[in-house]
Amino acid sequence: MQITVIHREGMSFEGIAHPGHRVVMDAAEAVGGENRGPKPGQMLLMALGGCTGMDVVSLLRKFGVTWKKFVIELEGEFNSEHPRYLKKVNLLYRFRTEGGEPEKFKLAVQKSMEKYSVVRHSLKAEVEWRVEVNGEIV
Repeated sequence: MQITVIHREGMSFEGIAHPGHRVVMDAAEAVGGENRGPKPGQMLLMALGGCTGMDVVSLLRKFGVTWKKFVIELEGEFNSEHPRYLKKVNLLYRFRTEGGEPEKFKLAVQKSMEKYSVVRHSLKAEVEWRVEVNGEIV
């Protein structure tokens, strides 16, 4: 895997994932940025959500489970002093479905968190997660 990060101006950087997918990162105005893109810490949480989300979709397809809507809400807590690292993450996986077995949704998330998610296993943060199917925690 190859990534290039280019300083553009001020506190703004452009990340390029080869073969050419691009994302702009920036800092808040209070620290000299122009707030033109997500902060790197936000990108870290997005990466976790995308990684585990892809695992879950793949597993649910293998389980033969369908859904109408799937959203992951993430909350991160960073260390307040330097080094500012991600200490804790809470994930809420929300599914809307017509039928299906709620336990299969929970199993897919559990397998992602415990075995498959590359980003999850790259973090030293404490990670807690919950699964909600049609408004009910499973």
